[in-house]
Parts: sequence; C-alpha cells; structure tokens
Amino acid sequence: MRERAADAGHVARTARENEEDGLDSALVVQSSSWPDPWLVATWALAAASRLRIAVAHRVGTTAPTVAARQPATLDGLSGGRAAAHVIVGPATSTSPGTATCSASRTATGAPTSTSPCCAAH
Repeated sequence: MRERAADAGHVARTARENEEDGLDSALVVQSSSWPDPWLVATWALAAASRLRIAVAHRVGTTAPTVAARQPATLDGLSGGRAAAHVIVGPATSTSPGTATCSASRTATGAPTSTSPCCAAH
C-alpha cells in the first residue's frame, strides 16, 4: 500500500465540493500509512458549513478513553457534525487496515457517490 501525504487543499476542496453537490456526509478512512483521520476530519469540517463527517475507527488501535474523547470533542466543536464509524472485524486480505471513502446523498433518493475526501490524489 502506498503512503499518502496530507494535502490540506485537497481535503478542503473536496469537503466543499461534496457539500455543494448536495451530499449530507462523508467518511474519512483509517489506514496506518495515511494521515491521522481525526485531523483530516477536523480540516474538512472547518472547510464546510453543513457537511457531516464520519471517521473510520478500527477498534483496538487507540486507547478506549482517547477513542471516546476524539469524536465527542470534534462533534462538539463542529456543532454536531462529526461521528465515528466503528470497524469491528478483521481487515480483509485485499485492504488491510483500510475502509473506503464515501459520501451519501440527501433523503431525496439520489444515488450514493464515492468521494476521495480523506487522502491526497
């Protein structure tokens, strides 16, 4: 798996584009070789005003008190727009330690879209 560097412009631009496209929320992935997902989510939330961000969290990778405090703090700072997506199974052989980065439309029935909101291209 290739390493990905944090790209502030890409994260902010993608968050704004997702919001402008009418998406409700986006998922920031977790991977051992990618930037910290909580910091990426913080940057994305600061760039958008309505978009909600869920951060993928693999159980066992962070102390439980820290794992509880991170989403609670970010949710408070963002006005209730942050959440954790808890990963509870083993990683698959094709994507160890990763999840996909996705976004969902509003309840109008529009199709779900995939968005690379979490990493540099």
